[in-house]
Amino acid sequence: MVQIPLIEINKKTKKKVDVVNPFKSKNFSILWKFYKEYLIESHYLRIEGTKEEQDYLNHLFDLSKGDDDKAIRMLETYIVLGEKTIIELKNEQIYESVFFNEDR
Repeated sequence: MVQIPLIEINKKTKKKVDVVNPFKSKNFSILWKFYKEYLIESHYLRIEGTKEEQDYLNHLFDLSKGDDDKAIRMLETYIVLGEKTIIELKNEQIYESVFFNEDR
């Protein structure tokens, strides 16, 4: 079996940075951890503790206008669509939450 190496985004410095999560909900933090694991497993991309992780969070915060619930739905949509980046989505493209649905 051939081992595929993970892509190290911070190849030059490999310097860890203190990442500040702008979202406050516990559910977002849980899903964010899952999203980082998804990036590793599906795209061989490790962003944890890098400037790029902070950039991903900041971009998601801007796109969701700081709404934790919308950010959660957007992350779930990226995972379902197989995306590896934070892209702008139209409201009709954003799925309803499957991880944190109160009715389930």
